[in-house]
Amino acid sequence: MRMWFGVRTAAAAAAAIALLAGTAAAQDVQYGLKAGLNVSNIGFTAEDVTVLPGARAGLVVGGYAERALRDGWSGVAEVLLTMKGSKLDVPGTDPKVRLTYLEVPVLARAELLGPRSSRVHLYAGPAFAFKVGENVDPDLDDDDDTSGDDVFQPFDFSLAFGGSVLIREISVDVRYTMGLVNVADEDDFDIGLTARNRTFSVMIGWRLY
Repeated sequence: MRMWFGVRTAAAAAAAIALLAGTAAAQDVQYGLKAGLNVSNIGFTAEDVTVLPGARAGLVVGGYAERALRDGWSGVAEVLLTMKGSKLDVPGTDPKVRLTYLEVPVLARAELLGPRSSRVHLYAGPAFAFKVGENVDPDLDDDDDTSGDDVFQPFDFSLAFGGSVLIREISVDVRYTMGLVNVADEDDFDIGLTARNRTFSVMIGWRLY
């Protein structure tokens, strides 16, 4: 199962990168790189258990392709390696959840009126994420038969929205990514646990073309 998931993840990464490369080869398309910092936590709910998540910092890095549409609108596709997770306040232990995803946001972006020296944009759209790494310390799973197995789902689906400022070739991007699906593996928890990623990101972008 893990091997099959690894193949699917590699295929998804290759397809996303090929999409960016192919799109960037078209006319009226710009592309570039971006990197920054995540501040994330996981929103937990569980039956008869109180889980208080704390924020965790992580890196985000990747690339993007942007295609102009019309009347100040553009479409943006990104491929990001993003580190998410959370600290948890659980009686008797102090677990930390570290999740790494290959995330593909597909965004609709609108340009606002402003100074000619800078361009301000607002955007929103879905983000499809494929888990490429998981670390839980200490292990949240008390079942000896499954201890050490992954306890979070291999796929996440989110809504990303935010804004950016472009000055010449450099952009500053601030966004919030809200997980819409339960990423906890229900087979590994018997307390009715649900978990959804919540991530605030600040990124610096560099337009290459």
